[in-house]
Amino acid sequence: MSVAILSTNQSEILTRAIDEHSAELSPEAAKFLLSLKLAACDVSRMNELAEKSRSGTLDEQEAHDIDEYRRSSRMVDILKLKARQALQPGP
Repeated sequence: MSVAILSTNQSEILTRAIDEHSAELSPEAAKFLLSLKLAACDVSRMNELAEKSRSGTLDEQEAHDIDEYRRSSRMVDILKLKARQALQPGP
């Protein structure tokens, strides 16, 4: 018997959780999800860290922080994708 190995990547876990309930997503909830965006202070910090990354001057904590920002941003992107799919007219 073969057992499927599921990814433990946070974004993929979130995607599977949303997929389980995507049919239940109301238009209002979908529109709310589409309105989500990172806070201005987080965008500013992400830009600072991205510049440091490009120049090769990130320390260990900053490297961890930029990875967390990337994951969070990816999760918001996934939520928005699922919201757009929920708003699409059926076949």
